[in-house]
Amino acid sequence: APFDALICMGNVWPQLVAEADARAAAATFGELVRPGGLVLLGLKAVAVRLESGETYMPLLERQYEGRPLWFVRFVDLSLAPLDDGTRVAEFHMVVVAGDSTTGPESTEALLHRTSRVRAWSPDELHSWLEARGFEQVRVSGKLDDPDSPSSGEDVFASMRVPAR
Repeated sequence: APFDALICMGNVWPQLVAEADARAAAATFGELVRPGGLVLLGLKAVAVRLESGETYMPLLERQYEGRPLWFVRFVDLSLAPLDDGTRVAEFHMVVVAGDSTTGPESTEALLHRTSRVRAWSPDELHSWLEARGFEQVRVSGKLDDPDSPSSGEDVFASMRVPAR
């Protein structure tokens, strides 16, 4: 430190469910990144799912060693807010190997992981980051276009660390 930029991608940010943990992480960004430096977050804004009531995300297929893998992702939206009002959800990832053309005996459930996540909305994230003192905060729907509206749950937040 100090670094010119910090990148936090892959849905790490929503894993900081407790307000104290998110505030500590934001403060650490300010310690690690030089004044005027860039912080970039990429995440699923799960509150979009809360508002729509749609629990399942698009099914993903990948190939591994010639075998199809299916990624089933869904969100349990029924969790009560935390005592401080923070909205939370449980994010489920199920990985199934196999092919429906060869019958059920050739399918195998490989993984089912559940993690509690903070249900950020794009607007809430924007306001929260500004309240932490970050400058030039932008929340967009595209990594390569900070002015692209965040019309869905995939959001990217870019911000500058203020002068100390």
